[in-house]
Amino acid sequence: MLPQKDIQKIIDAYQESNFIRCAQLGKGVYYELPNEVRKLVELSSFYTRGVVSENLETIFDYKSYLDIILSKILFLRGNINKYRSIPYNVLSKSNDNLSKLYALKEIKMFDERNFKNIYINLGIIKTLSEREEYLRMFLENDYNRAINSISNILSTTSHTEILLDLADIWYYTGQYKELSELCLSLYKQNKMNDYFIYLQAYSYFSSGKIYESINLLEKLVKIYPRNPNITYNLSVSYYRIGNFERALEFINSTQSIHSAPEINFLKGLILYKIGKFEESKNEFISLQFHEEYKFSSEYNISICEYKLKRYESAISRLINLRNSNFIDKKNSDAINKTIWYIKRESRKIPYALTFLILLLLSSGVGILIYFIMNYLGLR
Repeated sequence: MLPQKDIQKIIDAYQESNFIRCAQLGKGVYYELPNEVRKLVELSSFYTRGVVSENLETIFDYKSYLDIILSKILFLRGNINKYRSIPYNVLSKSNDNLSKLYALKEIKMFDERNFKNIYINLGIIKTLSEREEYLRMFLENDYNRAINSISNILSTTSHTEILLDLADIWYYTGQYKELSELCLSLYKQNKMNDYFIYLQAYSYFSSGKIYESINLLEKLVKIYPRNPNITYNLSVSYYRIGNFERALEFINSTQSIHSAPEINFLKGLILYKIGKFEESKNEFISLQFHEEYKFSSEYNISICEYKLKRYESAISRLINLRNSNFIDKKNSDAINKTIWYIKRESRKIPYALTFLILLLLSSGVGILIYFIMNYLGLR
């Protein structure tokens, strides 16, 4: 076991934001360190884009808020289920309030509906520090006060833990301009870790800076090819700029590592754009049992059938959709216009038939034309 003074040097380096020193001191004696100090070493590597242990999960004991911050590494690696399980474990096993508040903050970010029930049932958590207090403010939707409190702390220290909290709040509340400016400031200070890069890419995308977003996401996907958020966001980005082949490549990658209705929906749109209407239709069919996609999936199936020249089936689906319980006037009007358009398109006289009609007219066989048109439903 290392002397306590050597262990303390590692702890001091972390607390002083000297993360390179913390990682250097800790890596050589890693297996002689207490578990909690190993976490500091791994976090220091993470903050400085150094090498984080592949066996990171072995140091999770769910006793402190450090596990919550470390879980962001698992998120980036694409281990989404493990990432989401960690705050629940910390919440049930940790004894200190800061860790419980951190766990609740993370749960709120990825599962707000479940968070509300947990927070109500958990009761009041006492806050003894300014840091605990701004976390409580965030949990209770008092975002401006939480940000002001963090700003006060940052006036005396710029520790990455606090900056991560600020970035998370700005990300959660959609303050992408502020988030982007924070990330750019960290980049100039050479303090950009991969999680900040992910947040900056998202802030670019949400601000309409699609090419800037793609540039960052393409770098991240090489490091974290198993992260479905990164591959999905890349697919959406390429879709937005009209590069449908590249969008399909990344949505296929996403589908191979994760399942979610929004993935099928986006894939359906991409396949439609490249003219693969049957495949597109199948993606939308897979969404029919998801309540939030009932209208859009059925409508898009109809459009695919129209493109496949199955006009009667397309119109029948649209009529059933128009008569369904969950339709409103705006959508009803849109469906009526679509039905009218499909009927008009389905009755257009093909070029060859038009030529035949003109030929017959020139021969004076008008009565035959009437029967041809009547038979083909073109009157």
